[in-house]
Amino acid sequence: MQFTTTLVAATLALASSASAFRLTVWDYNGYSGASRAYTTVGVKTFPFYANSYKWESPDGDGCCVKFCSGSREVGYRCPAYNQPQSTSSFNKVVLGCGSDVLNC
Repeated sequence: MQFTTTLVAATLALASSASAFRLTVWDYNGYSGASRAYTTVGVKTFPFYANSYKWESPDGDGCCVKFCSGSREVGYRCPAYNQPQSTSSFNKVVLGCGSDVLNC
């Protein structure tokens, strides 16, 4: 019984620390061309300049994405958002939740 209680508590703790966000970027407008998808926090650099994206983030999860062209910030989103045609292409994103610092 002790083992089951400990296992359930550990599983619940792990599930609550996981984020449900997803960022998918494409190199062409209209969600076409090469793509990359990310579901974990951190700095993500890709081998192309993205021109469209889908940011899926549940309301209230506290997660955000910063879009970067090299070391220059070109955008920022927290609530979910779809962008079929970017006004500024980007080749790096910084993903974080809560008190994470998002610097290009």
